[in-house]
Amino acid sequence: MREDAFTKVERMFMVGLRATNPSVRRDFFALYDSYVPTALFDRLQFIIFNHDWEAMAHQFWLKHALGTPMEIDPQGAVKNEPHHQQQPHPQAAVPPPSHPTAGLSGGQQGTGSAPPEAASAGGGGAAAAAGDGIGRGDATHVSAGGAAAAAAGQQPRPQLSIPKEAVPEPVMGMLHEHAAFLHRCGERFQDCAETIVLLLVTLAKPIIGLLSKEYHFKQAHLRPNVIQALLDGIAVSQPQPKIPPELIKFLGKTYNAWHIAIPLLESHVVMFPNDLRCFDALLELYKLVNEDDMLCGLWRRRCHSEVTKSALSLIQTGHLELAQELLGEAPRHMLPDKVSRSEQAMWIEQWVGCAKSLCQWDILEEYARETHNQELSLDCLWRLQDWMGLKQTLANKVVQLEESPQMLMIQSYMALHESDIPGSDKRTSQATIAALLRWWQLPEVASTPQAHLLQTFQQLVELREDMRVYFDLAQSAANKQEYPYQDVRDITDTWRYGGVVGEKWRWGSGGAVGEVCWRSGIVGWVITDTCRDVAVWLLSYRDKAWSVNKLGAIATAHGHTDTCLNILNTMYGFSAMEVQEAFVKIREQARAYLERPSELMAGLNLLSTTNLDYFGAQHQSEIFRLKGCLLAQMKDTKAAHQSFFQSLYLWKQSAEAWLGWGKLCDELWDKNAAAGMPAPELLEYAVHSILQAVKLGHAPARGLLPRLLYLLSFDNNITAPPEMQAQLMAQGASPGPWLNVVGQAMERSGALELAPWVWLPWLPQLQMALARPEASLIKQILMLLALALPQAVYLPLRTFSFSLRDCIQRSVFEYRERQRHVNDAVREKYPHLTTTLDALATEVSTRFAARQEERLLAVVNALLHRCYKLPFAGQHEVPDVLKKELLGVCRACFQDSSSSGKSRRASSSLREEFVRDMHPENPNIPPTLERLMDYLKAFRGRLLCEVEDKAWCCWRPFVCWRGAAGGLWFIGGHRTPCTRQHSHILSHTPTFTNAFGASVGIVRRAGASHRRLAFICSDGHARHMLVQQSQNVSQQSTEERIAQLMRSLNRMLDARPQSRSRALAWHVPMAVVISPGTRLFEEDPSFITYGEAYEVNSLRYGREADMPINVFKKRLLDSRRGLRCPTTCSRGTFLNVRSRIWLAQSFLFSPFFSRRGVDGLIMGGRLTCPSTKKRLAAYHEVCERIVTENVFAQYVYKSLPSCNHLWAFKKTLCLHTALAGLLCRMLLLGGRTPFKVLIAKDTGCMANTDLIPVYDERSGMLQNMEAVPFRLTRNLTSFFSGFGVEGMFCMAMVNAAQAILHKNTNIQHVLALFFRDDVVAWSGRRGTSKNTIVSGLKNEMIKSLVIKNSGAALARLREVAPSAVPEEVQHVLMGRESTVIHGVRALVEAAMEPRNLCKMEATWHPWF
Repeated sequence: MREDAFTKVERMFMVGLRATNPSVRRDFFALYDSYVPTALFDRLQFIIFNHDWEAMAHQFWLKHALGTPMEIDPQGAVKNEPHHQQQPHPQAAVPPPSHPTAGLSGGQQGTGSAPPEAASAGGGGAAAAAGDGIGRGDATHVSAGGAAAAAAGQQPRPQLSIPKEAVPEPVMGMLHEHAAFLHRCGERFQDCAETIVLLLVTLAKPIIGLLSKEYHFKQAHLRPNVIQALLDGIAVSQPQPKIPPELIKFLGKTYNAWHIAIPLLESHVVMFPNDLRCFDALLELYKLVNEDDMLCGLWRRRCHSEVTKSALSLIQTGHLELAQELLGEAPRHMLPDKVSRSEQAMWIEQWVGCAKSLCQWDILEEYARETHNQELSLDCLWRLQDWMGLKQTLANKVVQLEESPQMLMIQSYMALHESDIPGSDKRTSQATIAALLRWWQLPEVASTPQAHLLQTFQQLVELREDMRVYFDLAQSAANKQEYPYQDVRDITDTWRYGGVVGEKWRWGSGGAVGEVCWRSGIVGWVITDTCRDVAVWLLSYRDKAWSVNKLGAIATAHGHTDTCLNILNTMYGFSAMEVQEAFVKIREQARAYLERPSELMAGLNLLSTTNLDYFGAQHQSEIFRLKGCLLAQMKDTKAAHQSFFQSLYLWKQSAEAWLGWGKLCDELWDKNAAAGMPAPELLEYAVHSILQAVKLGHAPARGLLPRLLYLLSFDNNITAPPEMQAQLMAQGASPGPWLNVVGQAMERSGALELAPWVWLPWLPQLQMALARPEASLIKQILMLLALALPQAVYLPLRTFSFSLRDCIQRSVFEYRERQRHVNDAVREKYPHLTTTLDALATEVSTRFAARQEERLLAVVNALLHRCYKLPFAGQHEVPDVLKKELLGVCRACFQDSSSSGKSRRASSSLREEFVRDMHPENPNIPPTLERLMDYLKAFRGRLLCEVEDKAWCCWRPFVCWRGAAGGLWFIGGHRTPCTRQHSHILSHTPTFTNAFGASVGIVRRAGASHRRLAFICSDGHARHMLVQQSQNVSQQSTEERIAQLMRSLNRMLDARPQSRSRALAWHVPMAVVISPGTRLFEEDPSFITYGEAYEVNSLRYGREADMPINVFKKRLLDSRRGLRCPTTCSRGTFLNVRSRIWLAQSFLFSPFFSRRGVDGLIMGGRLTCPSTKKRLAAYHEVCERIVTENVFAQYVYKSLPSCNHLWAFKKTLCLHTALAGLLCRMLLLGGRTPFKVLIAKDTGCMANTDLIPVYDERSGMLQNMEAVPFRLTRNLTSFFSGFGVEGMFCMAMVNAAQAILHKNTNIQHVLALFFRDDVVAWSGRRGTSKNTIVSGLKNEMIKSLVIKNSGAALARLREVAPSAVPEEVQHVLMGRESTVIHGVRALVEAAMEPRNLCKMEATWHPWF
């Protein structure tokens, strides 16, 4: 066809391309195929540059564009041969191998260079390569993302190429109809590197021109659209073409490509650090999606002034008053030439944001008037109810206002104030449409961007109700009729208790606090100025006062006490107030003064001058309680006691008064006991007051139950010092000792009369206390709890009792007897339930245990891991310690004869082979470590294949439960209580197990095998539980205590606005111990280990997963000359084999060993430690040649359906990783290997396994000998991006520590109770009996260790929390470095420092 003819009829052909009939489309594609040259470059240039797609701009035309280059040949020729003549590429079905290198350990010819992974250094989503598409094996289709990637310069992947005629017609029709499926396909063109470079250089500018076409607006509302597909393809290109950042920003916010554009700009910021346009574009996108933490992290990377870093840290931690003061004073102390103009503009923007959050509208209005900021002026005028000024500003035609929902609502308010109901209705409709349009433009999978719009929608709903009330009131006034009072009250009650009103206000963001004040204005001019009905008028007074008081309470909850006092004193505006609201105002003012230590006297004067005659007994009691709290903080304990007494005299049901008095007595008891003058009566008063508050249902009082259990353990028996005894005898009083003080006080105060569920969160502590002196009272509490909630108590007591059957100690025997009494009472009252639970525990423990081959696989994997940790070269002989372990394996692996005959025969053959080759007494045992590891690897592979084959035969999906577990077949119909972890308040309906899932999954991790069961519960949900075995009781108890600690910490995080707004909470799976060594562990099927991502990458590139360990170990061993096992230390002490290996291992892989005093080993029969420089060189070699920094990012990118899901996953994982780091730092938890970190692919939640605290054998203090405080390796930092680490990760740790250390939390009591049981378990393991309930230490020594460990843990938390906040402004203005988040930044730098990472063990995988 002639070129002119083709051009004239091109639009008609495009009509043919849109035909639904595949044969018609094929004919039109043939015309294009005959017109366009056959070379890949020419065809892509035709698609991107020459062709005009405007005629198809209303649909996803990229699927038509991809029909042209479907059969491109690497040399530019079109493959027109039949399908059967196509020869597949030799590496089409397998990943391309990496380049081999020589000289690796173990005789292995492995990979020595990094794989060609398509990832940039910038960040998560943009850094990862596209996933596998639809053509796996012998068919390839090119998708939208793949075409764009190839056009932009994507590194090709060799694949099989076939003509499009060979693709079945149904498949082509599916690709034509389903654009979303086509969009997610990620295939690549088969081409050579020269063509890719040519495409990158030549087609970069045409791609920019294609992205800039205006006809794309026609499909901006489509999901997906062409712009999303093109940007996605560009994002996965390597190297990435530089797209103008302004264009990326515009496309991202216009075509709902937010989370494609943001990672793309993040990578541009890293690649082009001097291009400030990339910074500005990325900052605007962060701002539009309300990612404030990421915005602050980006500014920390860009700014040059300590003022900016300090102000941002103060804002992120909620100290807005100090941040505003610093930003206001900074321009006067900083030279303009030292700070960029953009940074100064950011100061102003953040200062305005702080003023809005603090409701300083008068100051903002003055600023807006002087700077001619009309939008800010309008926002301030309507809040200040300056309607005349607002009218004049809106009437000014010079003002050009954006048609945003907020501006349209302001115009609606103005129209309603002028009685223009139609105009107000019109503006409200326009604002609703604008808000819906913005909602549609926001990402689908996110919550932060939608939060502010939800508040806007709530205001629009209430604005509609305002118009209705206003219209009805105006009609009733015109007709001289009384307006129905009930109608107005219904609407105002809806405002008060519905929507975002009520307690949900408390957790709004800082900017949302100021949004509440508009309601007081509406009440004033909508009701008061229109209606003359007395009842409605009084209602308006009440609602206005309620709004003002509520706003003050919100400000106090956020820590803005100065704002609270200002609001309560100035915003109401009337001289009269209802008595109830007047009392609320006084209470909120007193609470604000309690948070201001320098103004306690002002609060006391306020309460002292209040006329109590207006208030009832309950209100008077509360006023006296507040006075007592103020006096207690002023250290006037005598007057405080009198105030609390007066409060309870007026109203005995005041739970807060009981709690306040109890805290005061408790503090005095600690003070007197520390001074050597214990007062038992104070202890009795404290116990009685706290229990009375718990009886009255006060939730904060229940948080002091661990304090009572602690006092019952360590302060129950009091002995006065000699000086005090002599003084008491001189006064004629009893000199003591006082026995069972706390126990008797608890019994007298009604501890046994409390609701049993209040003790349920502390069940592990109650169970451990049965072996302590206070067991008599604890046994009664447990009896009540067991009879009320048998399913929560029966299994733990039964399991722990079984684990101590072989122990003959008297104390353990008494403990078992107390447990037996409790369980016997439960069996007597609930015989059917206990029988069912026994059957459940027995069946699950026996029927779903790991088979013999699976246990052997775990043992072989453990032996191989042990070989990696040995500090010897591959040619070294097998150490004697390892031979002993092999002997134990040969003897113990196959002793179980409970399997069937066929399985027993298979096990016998495996045993014979293993014993023949690995028995230490057999001469055929591999003589060297290298050959031993090779044999173990081969045997592990054979075992894995055999285990998988048998698993398919024995555990098929939808297995017959009658044959697999006969006893469980009948349990489902008996409403067995579901195994779930109990909350601190049992407000939910009990959940029962209705049935078990038909599918039994098998989970294999790090050589271990577990069965996954599905419990179908009565609420309709299926809870998946792993049957985990081979765990000792001590480890199970320790993990249970840490899980309980995390639940307590989650309640503290939920109570503070800065942590709750970020949704900070540890993910704590359920864990139910059903028998010794067996437990049910909750785990959703979406959970994977962090190490699985690396294993998938290793499998993809055809290398062993253990290759980095071998390389790292070989480089360290090569750095020494003639290593021999050390036989003597510097002092001449002879060491046995185990000690020599441990000593060598410590020198090789533990950098802290030399600090502990052993530094005399030298060459010549002794060992020298490789220097940090050589370890660092080995670490860098592994990072550069084997494991890149984008392995995890690639895995996540290929696992998630869209970039929106990727962003939500990355954000959640970053927060959970920060919380895991905080917990590891607080308790000095180590050993966070990749296979002990679980990650949910659907949510990003993280769970950690094997959390075991380690204590020093001499001091009994927690210790951690690792070089890094927590796991934050290069793959994690690359995935989170540097801005995420600076802004999100660090601030999550800081705000979590700040919330936990808040003065209203019970962290010190929870930690004390945690360490009480953990220290007892540790000391019990050190003894000869090896039990974990009876300690060999005295009670006084245990108390001392508990106090020291709790204090040290709190000190480590204070290092992370904001420090020196009150002095921050002066320090920074004087030119000093900001110290607000100095502690957490030091920890993060230590965790990321290569010099520290290289000191970690190779099996820790510091490079991943």
